[in-house]
Amino acid sequence: MRRVLIGALLGLAVLAISVIFTGGPTPATACPDPPKVTICHRHDSVTNPYNTETVAAAAVDGQGQNDHTKHTGPVATSQAVAQALKDAQHHDDHGVPWGDIIPPHPDNALNWTDWGQAMFNNDCNYVTPSCENGLIDPDADECHTFSDICYNGETIRIRDDDGRQDTGDCGIISVCHDGVIADYVEYYAPEDTDDCGAVTVCHDGVIAYYIEYFAPADTGDCDEIEVCHDGVVATYIEYFAPEDTGDCGTITVCHDGVVADYVEYFAPEDTNDCGIVQVCIDGEIVDVTQYEANQGVDTGDCDIVQVCIDGVFVEATEFEVNTGLVVDTDDCGTVTVCHDGVVADYVEFFAPEDTGDCGNVTVCVDGAYAEYIEYFAPADTEDCDLVPACVNGVIVEVTEYAYNQGADTGDCYLVTVCINGENVQITKYEADQRGLVLAACPPPPPPPTPTPTPIIPTPTPTVTPPAGHTPTAPPEKTPTPKVTVTPPIHHPDYTPTVVPTTPTPPEVTPTEPPTATTTPTTPSTFPNTGSGALATTTHHSGMMYGWELALILLGMIGICAGVGFIARE
Repeated sequence: MRRVLIGALLGLAVLAISVIFTGGPTPATACPDPPKVTICHRHDSVTNPYNTETVAAAAVDGQGQNDHTKHTGPVATSQAVAQALKDAQHHDDHGVPWGDIIPPHPDNALNWTDWGQAMFNNDCNYVTPSCENGLIDPDADECHTFSDICYNGETIRIRDDDGRQDTGDCGIISVCHDGVIADYVEYYAPEDTDDCGAVTVCHDGVIAYYIEYFAPADTGDCDEIEVCHDGVVATYIEYFAPEDTGDCGTITVCHDGVVADYVEYFAPEDTNDCGIVQVCIDGEIVDVTQYEANQGVDTGDCDIVQVCIDGVFVEATEFEVNTGLVVDTDDCGTVTVCHDGVVADYVEFFAPEDTGDCGNVTVCVDGAYAEYIEYFAPADTEDCDLVPACVNGVIVEVTEYAYNQGADTGDCYLVTVCINGENVQITKYEADQRGLVLAACPPPPPPPTPTPTPIIPTPTPTVTPPAGHTPTAPPEKTPTPKVTVTPPIHHPDYTPTVVPTTPTPPEVTPTEPPTATTTPTTPSTFPNTGSGALATTTHHSGMMYGWELALILLGMIGICAGVGFIARE
C-alpha cells in the first residue's frame, strides 16, 4: 500500500511541475489617456475677462466643488459690461462676477449662447456680434435693428419690433403763460396767454414798466406841471400837484455857480454854471459846480484798475498806481503743479513745489499687477511672472507669489498601486484622493495539491508517435517590462519619467520525445482540476512539447506501477 501512495505522489508532482512550466502571468494593460475639453475660463480682468484653457473632461462634468460648471454668471460681452458687473458686486465678494463659457460635453454646457459662441470662436476675446439686419441685443441675445424716436416729449431708443411711433413733440419752444416766458418741451408746454409784453402805465402819479399780465390800471395823472403856490413856483407830477395860487413873481437865477431865487425885477445875469458835475481830484470822485469844473480842478486819475498783489487781485485807482502807493507783483496767474502725487491748479503766488510724481506706474504687488499714481505706489514685489507648478495632480501655471505661498502640492509624479489585482501607475494626487496603498500587487499563491484517486487501468493498444514528428518549440514569452519611477521632486518643471526595461528572454531548446509504449487511461476518469489538468493534452496549437509529454508519461507510469503492485498483492 505504501508503494502505491509513493507512486501516486510521484506522478502528481511531475504533473504539477509541468503546469508550472507551461503557465505564465498576464501582462497588465495600459490605461488610455483621459479626454480633454477646451473652454473659456473666466479671469478677473475687465480688459481680458477670459483665458483659453484645455482641461480634462472630468473638470466640466458638473461634479466636485471646483468643477468649471460651478463658475456661473453672465457672459462679459464687452469691457463696459464687465466693468458694470464688477461695480455692482458687493465689496466683500472677491469672486469673478461673470461665468465660464463651456461648449456642450456631452451636455454640461455653460453660457453657450450666440454671444458666448462668438467669443469662444474668437479665442475667448471680446467680439461685436452682428447679424444680417442689425446688432445682437445683449439683453435678449437676438438680432434686431434699433432707432431713436421722440415719444411723448422724450427721445428713446426702440427695437424694430417695439410698435411705438414718433410723436414729434420733443422740441423746445418758448411760451408766455400768465406773464412768464419760459422754455418748455413741446409735449409739456402750457397754453400761450400772450401777456408777457412790457407796457408803460401811469398809476397814481407814477409811471413804470410792467409785464402786461401784472400791470395795474392807467390813471393818466403822471404828467409834470408847473404850479405857483404861495409864492413858490415848482414842478409837480400832476397827481401830486398842489393848487396854483398865482403869486410867484420871482425867478430862479444861477450866477457864478450859485443858484438863487430872485424877484424877477432884481434878478442878476444868469451865468448858467450852477449845475453839479463830478470830477476826479487826486484819485477821488467829488461833486463840484460847473463853475468850479470850469476852473480846471479835474486831475483825471480816478479810473479803477486791477492790480495783483501777492497772488490776489485788488482794485486801485490810477492815482494810487501812478504815485507808487500800490505795486503790481504780477503773480496771480494760474499754474498746474504736481505735488506729492496730486495734480492741481494753483494761483502762482501760492503754488507749492512741483514734485513730478503724479504719473501712472504699473507695479507688481503680491502676484498681481495694478496701476498706481507714482507718489502713492507701493514697493514692487517682483513676483507676478507665471511659473509651472503641480496643483492637485495637474501641472498648471501660477504666479511666483502663489508658488512662494505654497501653491505647489508636489503630487504630480507617478506611483504604482494595485487595482483589481493589477499593477497600475497613477499620480500621487489620485492615489491619495482614492485612498490607495502605494504598493504593488502581491504574487499569486501556489496552486493547491490535488488528492490522488485510484484508477483501474483498461488495456489499450500500444500508442506510438507518428513517424516524422518534430516537436514544436514553445512560443517565446514576452516579459513584463520593469518600470523605473524617478523619485519625486517638488519642482515646477518636474515631469515623472517612466523607463521601460525589457529583459532578454531565455532560450528554449526543444527535446525529442522518447518512443514509448503506454497504456493510456480513459480521459473521462481523470479529475478536472482546471487549467493544466490531465484531461488537457494539447498546448495552444494542439501539439505538446516533448519534455511536457515525457513528464506526463513518467507520471502515468508511476501510477500504473503502483496499481500493478496492488494487483499482485
